[in-house]
Amino acid sequence: MLRQLRQFFISLSYDLKIKICRSMTEVLENMQSVNPVAAILPAEIAKSAANELIVLRPGLKIESMPRIRFFTLATKPINEYAPGLKTLLLCAMDEYSDKLSLVFSELRQQNIKVTDVHSVEFSGKPFSSVVALEMILPDNRESFDKAVAKIESASLLLKICGFFPVFRE
Repeated sequence: MLRQLRQFFISLSYDLKIKICRSMTEVLENMQSVNPVAAILPAEIAKSAANELIVLRPGLKIESMPRIRFFTLATKPINEYAPGLKTLLLCAMDEYSDKLSLVFSELRQQNIKVTDVHSVEFSGKPFSSVVALEMILPDNRESFDKAVAKIESASLLLKICGFFPVFRE
C-alpha cells in the first residue's frame, strides 16, 4: 500500500518530499517546523485543521485505492516568482468585447501555458465579468511581466493571486 501511495504522490508534483506522519499533532508540528509549500492529508485529518489551511485541491484519489481521499493544503501562497509555478490572475472586463481575445493572444505570444479559465458574469457593477486565468509561469520573468502589463491595459482591474506549486493531472 505504501508503495502505491508513494508512486501516486510522486506523480503529482515536482520536488516532492514524502514524510509519513502517524498523528495530526505530528502533521501540524512538521508543517510548522519545516514550513512546506503544501501537504497532502487524508480528508478526515484535514477537516480538523481547515481553519488554518487553504484547500488547494480537494478530492484527490488513487484509482487503484478508491477508498482513500486527500486534500492538497497550503499554509499560504508563495510570494516569489519561480518558473514552473502556477499563478491565478483575476481580470475584470467591461462589456463583451474583443479584449479577451487580446489577452489570450498576448499569452500565446509570450509562450505562457494557460491551464484553466473561468468567467463569472456580474450585473450592476462597473465591469460585466471577472475572468480567472490559471497559468504556469514561464522561464523568463520578462515574458510574464510583459503579458501582465498587456492584460492589465485590456482589463478594468487585474489581481495576481500569488504563486502555487504545479500538480499534474
